[in-house]
Amino acid sequence: MRKFVRYLLIVVVFSAIMLSMAYRGMSTRNLETQLFEASEKGDLATAMNLIGRRTNVNIQNEQGYTPMQLAARGCHYTVAEALFRAGTIANVKGPDGKTLIQTILDSDAPVGDKANMLSTTTEHFGTKEEKNLMYGLAYCYAVEANNILLAKHMLGEGNDMNVKTPKDGITPLVATCAANRGFFVERLLKKHADPNIADNSGRLPLNLAIENGADDVVELLLKAKVKITGLPQDPKALAAKLLAEHPDPKRKRIVEMLAGAR
Repeated sequence: MRKFVRYLLIVVVFSAIMLSMAYRGMSTRNLETQLFEASEKGDLATAMNLIGRRTNVNIQNEQGYTPMQLAARGCHYTVAEALFRAGTIANVKGPDGKTLIQTILDSDAPVGDKANMLSTTTEHFGTKEEKNLMYGLAYCYAVEANNILLAKHMLGEGNDMNVKTPKDGITPLVATCAANRGFFVERLLKKHADPNIADNSGRLPLNLAIENGADDVVELLLKAKVKITGLPQDPKALAAKLLAEHPDPKRKRIVEMLAGAR
């Protein structure tokens, strides 16, 4: 009888342990599922709560994506910051073969979110070359999004100001002239931004400055030895045409400067 009771007690204890482990496993999987969902949706409050409960930030979902990769696809930079601080491993490729940087650049997120996501990533991840690439691209997106403070910060950090955005081939100087942000042009030129690189549509910094009537930018570009001949769109003809359509002192000055340029 005693042996039977002892055996029964062992069975009960073993069953309780197994049930506890099974419940704990289900609970852990549930937390991980919630973290995947929060990362994909950009739900910072939920993500931080789950991180605080020590949910594995490097777990992969059924498709092979980590929470960081899901956050990067939507450029949810606040969630990414929380994941970085929790010790996420970022130097792994997703099941689509993309690196973290490639995932950010291929995202359909608004350019302002892309700029912030790249900025966040530079603080925690990347080689020197990768960081320079991200600084330059984040600058382009920040200017386009009219985030002047972030653009200023990225310009101060970056050293390669001739990078191009993957989709449109926009350089920092093209982005600046397109947005008519003349106060950045001189700093870009000092960082060896090439004024003769066009984007994928053939837009050049000089012609964009002419279109905007930015005589101060045109003057800076001419001093930087920008090309004015052999271009798809002749700068002198463009300036004369715009002056005839919209006569004002700035456009007149542009025509005069270009007339004396070679």
